[in-house]
Amino acid sequence: MLQGHFQHKDHMGNIGELRDSGAQWMSAGRGVIHSEMPVMTDGNLHGFQIWINLPATKKMQPAQYHDFQPEVITEKSLAENSLVRVISGDLTIKGETLTGPLQKTGVPTTVADWRAAKGELFNSCLNPDFQAMLYVYQGAIEIEGVTAQAGQLAILESGEGLSIKAAEDTGVLLLSGLPIDEPVVHYGPFVMNSMEEIEQAISDYQQGKLVG
Repeated sequence: MLQGHFQHKDHMGNIGELRDSGAQWMSAGRGVIHSEMPVMTDGNLHGFQIWINLPATKKMQPAQYHDFQPEVITEKSLAENSLVRVISGDLTIKGETLTGPLQKTGVPTTVADWRAAKGELFNSCLNPDFQAMLYVYQGAIEIEGVTAQAGQLAILESGEGLSIKAAEDTGVLLLSGLPIDEPVVHYGPFVMNSMEEIEQAISDYQQGKLVG
């Protein structure tokens, strides 16, 4: 969440308060019933919901929930007007590895937020085995001679080096993870590997087998 709060409740008894600049992680696993109630800050609500697919071997594991308040999220000032926040996984910048509080996502994943003034640079080492993407939520960036504007997603080629320039006052999410290379089928809130598994999940939910 960049701005605004969310109040979380689920059937496992978890009650969480997601505050400005905080994050929460919920793994649906074999099933979870939950509610999310938004609470605005100064009339604003701005955040991101990122879905991370689980490999087939982990799709039926027990559901889990954790929230991470702003003070536990890893932050590093890269320059006077440049800040990176690492929420999940690891990110290496100038030989220093920054580790986010969320590590057990089911598949190795890095989620980071870079905020910078126009002209600032961001240089990082990435895991070459990961697929990486950049989502620009504010301003614009320049990467490899290409400009990405707010609302655009840049899919990166595999490699170890990443160099970005803020073309304007900028906010960008770095999303990087190990590909699982499995088919994805979804219907409503159900995500499985085949339509047959979706139909079985719906049947299990109707019979109360998915949660508990």
